[in-house]
Amino acid sequence: YGVRILGPNTIMGVINAANGLNTTFERDVMPRKGSIAVICQSGGVGACLLDWACFYNVGISKLAFMGDKIDVDDVDLLRYLGEDEETKVVCLYMEGIKKGREFIEEARKIVKKKPLVVLKGGITEESVKRAKSHTASIAGSDEIFNAALKKAGIIRVEDIEELMNSAIALSKQPPMHGDNIAIVSNVGGPAILAADAVARNNLKLAALSDETKRKIEGLYPGVDATNPIDMIADARAERYSKVLELVLKDKSVDGVLIINMLKSCFFEPEDAEVIPKIAKKYPEKPVVDVPAGGEDFALVYKVLGDTNIPLYNLPEKAVKALKALRLYGRVLEKH
Repeated sequence: YGVRILGPNTIMGVINAANGLNTTFERDVMPRKGSIAVICQSGGVGACLLDWACFYNVGISKLAFMGDKIDVDDVDLLRYLGEDEETKVVCLYMEGIKKGREFIEEARKIVKKKPLVVLKGGITEESVKRAKSHTASIAGSDEIFNAALKKAGIIRVEDIEELMNSAIALSKQPPMHGDNIAIVSNVGGPAILAADAVARNNLKLAALSDETKRKIEGLYPGVDATNPIDMIADARAERYSKVLELVLKDKSVDGVLIINMLKSCFFEPEDAEVIPKIAKKYPEKPVVDVPAGGEDFALVYKVLGDTNIPLYNLPEKAVKALKALRLYGRVLEKH
């Protein structure tokens, strides 16, 4: 009858958020319908990603837990998700590949249409042994694996959080077609940390035009419009709106990282509503937002969580998200 087998040792099975299918042990758990698909070789890692998606209300299209892959494997699932209209981004956690050449060939076709983000387990000598006993995987050389991913145009990340953060950015924002980042903030220290992270991730601080700087400083005499721009602690919606628009208009800017602290500042959560409104006017340039911290993040997330603006609780995470958007921009430029 042509019935296919997923597993064994899959533990979690599959979830299809579009039609409500859930074969996991968690019958009452269903992530919000969205555009991120997850392929996972580990039930434990998959359960973590599922919990993350539910907690932060991240939109998911499909989740599939492969297990030992005696029949359905990475290539089959990639091929399916590559054609799935509900999926914009594909995330993979894997510990080994059985059909390496086929996987790379299929991936090269898919990245022309949608980004692939991979987290690889079993990259150290110690963890390779555990991966083999865990899901019967042959991990192989990490150097070879990394080279193959780059050749295929797959974005590689280092941990579970970066996997989800990158997927959120790629599902909500356009790819970035340049290295130049503008930072717009109402505080100094986090903006400096963001600038450090930009350099560490092989991106650049945008050199704003003299005209842009002159207009910003003309509107707000106390503000130094050197990138990163510190709009100072009394910045509210009006200032964010005007400065963000001027920065996005600047031809030297390829993407924008916004920081909005609430504590010790005048900024209120509802002020964040101007960010997606202005960003919408410049759909070719990605914008990410950092309401840094814990409580501040939660308050702004209530306002922007359902918009197309990705939110991160630390500047370094937002920079890595922009890096993922830049990497996918390079993939599209090559393909």
